[in-house]
Amino acid sequence: MNYKNLLIKNFLTLNIILLLISVKYVENEFTNNKEKKIKRMLVFMFPGGKTHNYVLQNLFDYSLSHEDKFKYEYHILVHKIDEKVWLNKVKENPSSYKLYPYGDVDSYKELFEEGIEDMNDNPTSGYSGFNRAILLNIKHFLESDILKEMKNKQKEYNEKYNEDYFHMVTTDTPNFIHKLLYQELNIKLSLYLVPALIPQIFYSNFEMNPSYFPTIGSTFTDEMTFIERFQNSFIQNLMQIIFHFFKMYQSQLINSYNYDIDNNAHIIDSFHMFQYPLGLSFPFSIPPNWVLLNSVTSKPSQKINDKNMDAFLNKYKKNIYFSSGTIMKTFLSLNDYAEVFKYLKDKNIGVILSVREDQMNNNEIKLLPNNVYVSRWLEQNNLLGDSRINLFVTHGGYNSVLESVYHGKPMVVLGIGLDHYNAASFIKKRKIGEVFQRKNLINKDAIINSIENVLNDKEYSDNALQIGKIMRDLKDPREEFKYWIDFGYNNGYSYLSIPSYKFKFSWIIVNGYDVALVWLLILLIIILIIKRIIDCIHNCLCGKCENKHKKNKHYKFD
Repeated sequence: MNYKNLLIKNFLTLNIILLLISVKYVENEFTNNKEKKIKRMLVFMFPGGKTHNYVLQNLFDYSLSHEDKFKYEYHILVHKIDEKVWLNKVKENPSSYKLYPYGDVDSYKELFEEGIEDMNDNPTSGYSGFNRAILLNIKHFLESDILKEMKNKQKEYNEKYNEDYFHMVTTDTPNFIHKLLYQELNIKLSLYLVPALIPQIFYSNFEMNPSYFPTIGSTFTDEMTFIERFQNSFIQNLMQIIFHFFKMYQSQLINSYNYDIDNNAHIIDSFHMFQYPLGLSFPFSIPPNWVLLNSVTSKPSQKINDKNMDAFLNKYKKNIYFSSGTIMKTFLSLNDYAEVFKYLKDKNIGVILSVREDQMNNNEIKLLPNNVYVSRWLEQNNLLGDSRINLFVTHGGYNSVLESVYHGKPMVVLGIGLDHYNAASFIKKRKIGEVFQRKNLINKDAIINSIENVLNDKEYSDNALQIGKIMRDLKDPREEFKYWIDFGYNNGYSYLSIPSYKFKFSWIIVNGYDVALVWLLILLIIILIIKRIIDCIHNCLCGKCENKHKKNKHYKFD
């Protein structure tokens, strides 16, 4: 009996101890959460680039799942053309994601698609159509009540708690709305979080040398001949002139709504993070307020869930993945691609083809040979990570290229627009595939030839595996993102910016053009002085000779 009472007593004591521990744990968690300061990031997404949204979501989600120093909130300003991309995030985590949609979808979509087409046709100077889309987006934003709502939030919170409501403003590419938010809301921190392959846009503010850094839309690598360096420099300076006028039009539009903003869309004291993995990309010197991130969407692959696709991959000796973007954006008909697929069928090669949902009922899709597995949606990262995929044929979308390299897959890149040219140049330089950088070179025979070359030459797959290993060994970009936003919230970024960048016409000062001009004038003065001295000496000598000649003539006369 005593033994039974003792056992009950010990059991009750143990439960009381566990209960106290649980209460203490909950109390500590509550205290920690209460002590965590909320840091609100205002995020403006440039409309139309859906993959940009996915990259930033990946980074934001990681920070939310690893809150330690701060509790994060992300307030997303997004045009209605991209609103659906964020709706699930708001539903899943309404306390951390706030959405502010604006604009008219139809009018913007029409101009945006025209602008993209113009730039694809001429990547160096076809920006006028795109600028019209940017101006319309600015107008849509300014005619919404979002900025007024933000200003009221910032003012009321500041008056009530004597601190800012918004702590950082972020965007995925330089634009005037980002600068307007920074200026009008008096936000202390600015961040450029750039998923696209466009560090060249910052040429005018930073020391990226056109002698070894190809401009956007260029087919050059970082090793250029004299002629290529001359062309690259000329194109870059031409683009700066074009961009100057576009920025002038955009700032004038904003100022017509009674704001006061200058012609430079870039905030010099910002921190910059670029998705630009070392090993694949071309290295260049960067300022202290720049960080180059590894591929954000690339990750270890998981088993393919689609049983039919899994069985299909086992049927063939080799398999190729064709992205839908490649089929729809490379100016060949689907019938031409069908001829390519038939040729591959004879070689016992299977093809995985992803298409959009609205393309599934296309009659031409239905007539493709049976070595083509058509899917309206697939997890690209998992597919590229599957050992049965031997080659990726892509139009050169940056995230697709990064995922392919991460998993060590060689490519055939049909890079025919915008930064696709630059992504293709990476592949060409690193010898991890064959590339097309001119539309007139793309035909079914050329594609078949390139596919055979890449599949049969082990150098391509070996190089892809080597660079893939480098990318997998680089630091996790999500960790790096979280580290630097925490660093900014604690310490700010302004002291990381090189002072010369803050001057007006900084590109003249940073590149030393003003000093070079002074040296040129000094050299010219020295040359003129030397010429003057030589002329004086010459005149003196000629004068003596002339006098001597006259004297000799005089003696002869006598």
